Amino acid sequence: MSMLLDKLGLISLCIFLCSLVLICISCQELTEGCTDSFASNFSISADEDCCRIEEECCCRYPSLSLNLFYKGRAEDSLSQVSTNIRLGQFYALDNLPDSIRIDSFSLFISNIQVINTADSDSVRLFETLEVSFIDANGEEQIISLEDNIVLVQMPIFSYNVGTYRSDISYDEIAFDIGLSPEIASIDPGSVDNDHPLGDEYTTLYDTISTRFLTGRVGFSLTNGIEERTFSQEIDLFSSESCQFLTPISIQKGSNLDIAMRINVLDIFKGIIFDVSTTDAESIINNNLASSISILE
Repeated sequence: MSMLLDKLGLISLCIFLCSLVLICISCQELTEGCTDSFASNFSISADEDCCRIEEECCCRYPSLSLNLFYKGRAEDSLSQVSTNIRLGQFYALDNLPDSIRIDSFSLFISNIQVINTADSDSVRLFETLEVSFIDANGEEQIISLEDNIVLVQMPIFSYNVGTYRSDISYDEIAFDIGLSPEIASIDPGSVDNDHPLGDEYTTLYDTISTRFLTGRVGFSLTNGIEERTFSQEIDLFSSESCQFLTPISIQKGSNLDIAMRINVLDIFKGIIFDVSTTDAESIINNNLASSISILE
């Protein structure tokens, strides 16, 4: 009888201890944090997701940025600071006594895509842009596009394209010079002010045609003591791509910086002091695409 009571006591003690452990575990406060491994603030120790409510999500995602090198000509070395083009400074034109000064430079780069061609996959941005337009039947259509638009304005050199969630390796970068017809016709008033297409940045919006231009450049030409000043619109839409010899890996949760080179003086190759406005426009549009490239 005594042995039975001892066994019952031992069982009761085990049950009590197990209950105590369970109570302690249930009372232990869970660590809340970002449990998405693609986020830049991913927490390996978090055991409760902070993004259960989307509006209160604490996850921060890496950014895709465009970093620009404004060089003189294609043969200029990236490592030479002296070959960086500056606004308001005169530069000699090729084999001519004439000189050119870049007074302003604005250009849309859009549809920036980092692609893995082997898997037909690409980095997708979180940000989207709703565009409304009138179709061929006169009906309003609304489409949602990746918001990967950059308004390049010298001398700014770094531009945030958006945030992404990916760890692919990529071997190609594609981009458009200018805006697609649907985006070019968007109403600036329908976009947030701080967006490149918003009311705060209507540098390239043509109120007469009610659409955005590809770009605009202001420049001056001198010949001796004579000087001519131009404000030239760029009306070009061109899809470009650059494929690398070997794939480049994206580290999960890390920012991705794309380096782009613009050979500014090459854009004006063929322009002379007495050039007509019409010829200047044609030369700039013809030279622009070949003067822009992506750096590996």
